[in-house]
Amino acid sequence: MLDDFLIKIFGFSKESPVFISDLSSLYDFSFDGNLEKYFDKIEKVYNKDVRHIKDGNISKILDAIKF
Repeated sequence: MLDDFLIKIFGFSKESPVFISDLSSLYDFSFDGNLEKYFDKIEKVYNKDVRHIKDGNISKILDAIKF
């Protein structure tokens, strides 16, 4: 699931060396601090609104979008 998320939301490839911990956040990938573009993309790709996860924690988001 994480690989799929990294590819579809951030545009990484499977071979990209990306470190993600349980504390990683969308903020770690946002240069301007605006998460709305990621929330929009997550909603479009996974059909889930995760805006209630204000801290942008990736682990929490993955739990929320699990099928």
